[in-house]
Order: sequence, then structure tokens, then C-alpha cells
Amino acid sequence: MQTNANKLSDPLVRPLIYTLIVCLMSPLFGFNLGFIFAYKPQFVNLFMLEDRDIDTIINIILLGMIAGFFFGSFLTNSSGRKTPIIGSFVLGTLSLCAMIFSSGISLFLLSEFALGACFGIYILTSIIFITEISLPVNRGFAGLLNAFFIALGTLIAILGKDHLPHSALTLAAIIIVYCLIVAAVAVIKLPESPRWLALSGFSEVSLSVLLNLRQDTGYAARELANINECCQGEDRGLSLFIHNDDYRRVIWYLAFITIMIHLCGAFIIPYHFLDIVKEHQEIFVDLIFPNNYDYDYTLVKSSVTVAFFGAVTALIASDRIGRRTIMLSALGMIIVIESILLFISAMELSKVSSLFMAGFLLIFVYAASMLIYCFFYVIVSEVLPVRGRELGVAAILFLNAILWLIGEEYFAMFTASLGQASTLIVEIVAASVLLIAVYKGLPNTAGKKLEAMENQLFASGTLSSLH
Repeated sequence: MQTNANKLSDPLVRPLIYTLIVCLMSPLFGFNLGFIFAYKPQFVNLFMLEDRDIDTIINIILLGMIAGFFFGSFLTNSSGRKTPIIGSFVLGTLSLCAMIFSSGISLFLLSEFALGACFGIYILTSIIFITEISLPVNRGFAGLLNAFFIALGTLIAILGKDHLPHSALTLAAIIIVYCLIVAAVAVIKLPESPRWLALSGFSEVSLSVLLNLRQDTGYAARELANINECCQGEDRGLSLFIHNDDYRRVIWYLAFITIMIHLCGAFIIPYHFLDIVKEHQEIFVDLIFPNNYDYDYTLVKSSVTVAFFGAVTALIASDRIGRRTIMLSALGMIIVIESILLFISAMELSKVSSLFMAGFLLIFVYAASMLIYCFFYVIVSEVLPVRGRELGVAAILFLNAILWLIGEEYFAMFTASLGQASTLIVEIVAASVLLIAVYKGLPNTAGKKLEAMENQLFASGTLSSLH
């Protein structure tokens, strides 16, 4: 029987321990988002906001994330992975505490911008770090563990609304103690990425880290040899993008997938969940939430819970059936649900739509969450070459935040101009195009080594060759 010490030294377990340390930082950022939605009425009253001004707060966070992705790409390239991860977590904790204590709108918005920037740096660096230390056999599970804990942080804030400390000082103290414990463990235990070390010319240190991660001298030596082979060449980041057609082709493909994910409504429909349901408000309230029940908060809890279970499903299935299969299944569900919603809208089925609209939308949130988590938390990082990973991941996350900002700003205007039925048709077409693009162009990366995929990519020039 294995002792606890032997289990911890298992090469399959050891990278997951470091992944867990990193992922224990992510609930902080999910908690902030959930906190805003859970205490929306309080913020509206405290700062004398209009109901739609909450969208402005989300936009401020997105602008901070955009800044974080931009500066994070430079930090990750020059300082490695460990320092930006820990630094962004600590600064994010301080920003969250400042938000909790804020009594004026200016400090509140500044705190949220700082939180967004810290989250941008954290999520960019942590995605890359987890990809680079994980074994092929459980790399999907490791990457989606991050999404799981972010969703968990949001869920804690939403479901724990009535159970969180009412004192700002008590809540901030709990958050700071948690931060100090996790940050201290990270400083002491967390290694640097062996791939960044090798790319920066520290091959001996990289080998030492790999020996610690793999617990097998031969395996570590072979892995380092493959890494060093991929690190050859002067071009890196922007220079690689300018001079290498294969790398550019991958970036354009990932950018296209990102655009189509937004066009099919995977981000904006869950965000406007309440607004869509409220179009059927009278019947919905009478049948489901009588006596002026707080149905807004109930629907928020429902959608966040469903998104959390989407993360759990992707986490469990990612390495078993593959990221590509999950994305295809999710897109199939999205097309079916949007087709049903189109039928309801076109036939003007008021009572049916009132009863089932929320249910269909919750299924949509579940499918969209799996699609988003698998693509952004795992696939984007693992298909990019080591010399262009920082720039590539930052560029895709940057584009994603920009598109989310645009969608948030203009979705209502777009829907009002085209009508709900026409908007759904556009989203169904986009989802269908995306399904074809994923089926034909995206490889199943489960169980494949990063350097083997990179060599095959540069040999053939297309991601589809990795099938």
C-alpha cells in the first residue's frame, strides 16, 4: 500500500499539487464577480446608480483585464510565470479589500479596474504555467481546474450572500488571511516553468525542475531535449509572428474561433440571461415567482450554478473524451437550444415561452460554459509553440475581452434593430460555422505532448494535421 509521501511523489500527482496551489488563487477573482451580482441592489443604493450602471462596472473590469493581458504578456516573457502569478494574486487581494471598504464610486471603480488588471495578468500566466508543467495524460484536467475554482469563487459569493460577514472589516480580514496562506505556500513550493527556463537559457535549472516534476531522470532528460529542440531559433513572440507563416496561421485560426464563439452568443446570451427572461416578465412572475419574490437573484443563482456544473463536466471529461469532442457536443447543444428559442420567438408562444424560456437558457449556459472553458483554458495554450505561447495566449485573451466589451455595449441595440428572431438566426449560423471549423480544423490534443504537437505543426503547417 502506498504511503501519503509516496502518493505525493507520484509523477501524475506532483504537477497537480502545483496546479492546485495556483488554482487556489483564482476563487478571489470569481468571488469579486459574484459579489457584484449578489450585492447589486446594495451597490445601486449606495452609489445612487441606475440599474444598467452595473454594466458599466463590468466594463471597467473588462478594461482592466485588457490592460492586464497587454502588460502580462511582457511580464510573462521577461519575468517567468511564478512571479506574475503570485504578484497579481496579492495585488488583486488588496484591490478586493479596497473595493469592500470603498464608500465612494471613484474608489470603487478604481478598485474594480485594478482587480480586472490583476485578473488579466493572473489568468494569462496561470493558463500558460499549468499547460507547461502538466503531463499530457491529465493536462486538460489541470487546465480546467482553474476554471473550476473561478466558477466556485463566483458561486460562493452568490450562494453565500446571506451568510457572508456583514462587517467589511471581518470579510477583508478573512480574505487577507486566506491570501497570506496561499501566497506563502506558493512562494515556498511553486517551481518556475521548465519551458520558460529552457527558453531563457537556464537548461540546468530547467532539468532540476523537470526532475522534481516527473520523478524520473530518463523521462525528464528526454523531455528537456525535446524542449531545447523547440527553443532553437532567434525568433520569439512578435518576431516569430512576423517571420513564421505556420505560427501566424494558428493565431488567425484561434482568433477566428474566438470571434465565432462570440457571434454564436456563448458569452452575451448568458450575460443577458435576466433581460431575455424579463421580456416575458408578467407571465413568468405570475407563474413561477408569485408574491413579488426576488426572481432576479434566483435566476442569477441558477445560471451561476449551471455554469459551475459546466466547469465540473468539462473537468471530468476533458482528458477522457477530448477537448474537441466537448466543444462539438457543446456547439450541438447550442444550435438545438437556439433553434428552439427561434421557434418560440417566431410562433409567439407566450405561455410556453414563459414556462420554458429560463430552462432552455440554463441548458444554453451549461453548453456555453463547457465550450468557453475548454477553448480558452486549455486548447489555446497547448496548441501554440513555446516561443510564441505568451504572445499568442495574450492576443487571444485580449481579443476575447474586446469582443465581450463590444457585445455588452451593442447587443441590446443589435437585437432591437434586427429583432429577436433575426438575431437568433445570425447566432445559429455562427454556431454552425463554428462547429464545422472545429470539426475540420481543431485537433484532439488530449494525451499529446506539447513538443510533439509543435514539431508536427511546423512540419505540416496546419493544426488539422495533428488529428
